[in-house]
Amino acid sequence: MGDWIATWSGQKFYFDEPKKYDYTIDEIAHALAFQCRFNGHTKAFYSVAQHSILCYRLGKEIAVIRDIKLTKETTLALLLHDAAEAFIGDVVRPLKRSLPDYQEIEGRIQLAIYDAFLIDKKSIQPIFVDKVDLAALAYERKHFLLPFNHEWECLKDVVVHPRRIELPHETHAKEVFIEIFLKEYNT
Repeated sequence: MGDWIATWSGQKFYFDEPKKYDYTIDEIAHALAFQCRFNGHTKAFYSVAQHSILCYRLGKEIAVIRDIKLTKETTLALLLHDAAEAFIGDVVRPLKRSLPDYQEIEGRIQLAIYDAFLIDKKSIQPIFVDKVDLAALAYERKHFLLPFNHEWECLKDVVVHPRRIELPHETHAKEVFIEIFLKEYNT
């Protein structure tokens, strides 16, 4: 066993042994609710948990608009797609691209989390989840960041969702995250 961190629940999380960890949705929601997106360069605190809720709600709306049938696993993945960040932190997209070791560790942890919650990875619609994540990024840029004139290459062809998506206040993000997970998981 290699390097580890102490988690909110008092466990040791070993980066090289993510499958041996006892994951709980409470711990994931807690850690994500305490991490600010965009390294804190936002108008106000905006957490990874709030981003995850945005992806879930936005994905559900887009699926209805485009008449896309989502699998249960895809619906859960919309919420949990950044769950690994509960253990390794949120790294901004431009930097993450230049950190292949980080991406590999993140992928292993993400798969371990899906396995822990018995989410069949083969049933996830990954292209849809990735497109919703980009749509959420475009939405966040418009609503949560200060205006500026720089192009973001990754958002070149992404249209900002026209309707306002209701998000919980930062102090309720953990509870709403858990509520959504339990509703979708037990469906």
